[in-house]
Amino acid sequence: MGGREGQERYRRPRKLHKRLIVVCEGRKTEYFYFSSLRTLLVQAELAALKVLSGRGSNPIDVVQHAIRHRDADVAEGIFEEGDRVYALIDVDPHDRSKEQPLDTALQIARNSGIQVLLSNPSFEVWILCHVLSAAEMKRSFVDPDAVNSELKKRLGFGKTELNANHRLFEPLVKRAKDAVAVAREVRTKHFRNCADLRKANACTEVYRLVEYLLGESDAPP
Repeated sequence: MGGREGQERYRRPRKLHKRLIVVCEGRKTEYFYFSSLRTLLVQAELAALKVLSGRGSNPIDVVQHAIRHRDADVAEGIFEEGDRVYALIDVDPHDRSKEQPLDTALQIARNSGIQVLLSNPSFEVWILCHVLSAAEMKRSFVDPDAVNSELKKRLGFGKTELNANHRLFEPLVKRAKDAVAVAREVRTKHFRNCADLRKANACTEVYRLVEYLLGESDAPP
């Protein structure tokens, strides 16, 4: 589906007046995905979305980057009531070096008004939701490399190729609405009794932001 018909699929009954800032953990994958999504949304006049690439894999650094950017916008008078800042962070439960920093990062975020969206074990789980059904997502991955291997199996390319050619994200973001449905079902059915996403593998909260951007939810996460 293309042209105007393709845009209508993502058209909200109202325009978004809030500015949403997404701060990525990674330097490329998350940034390219949301930049491609932003292009689609801008074409459909849906959202004011700003995407910032990551500066490292430490969860605390991601949250502090988000806080610094928010505070700079406040100082310049361009951060308005209703604007929101999101930090995208991977759980990667088998990387023990991230366990304590993640706990600290979540506490800092709560105290600072930053919304954290976790992916377990990695953001690439959200990419998989674009090509797998909820039933096929009922599984766990030992680490981010295992998620990447599944991406290569399903797409014919993985994270390295995605990061080398951002145009590969374009057909994926066109499936974002379906990905939201898959990720939502995984979170609300497969892990409905698991309050802590750090214990829910494989799962992602990224869908909560994307469903709002696509008009599938009236309230931002």
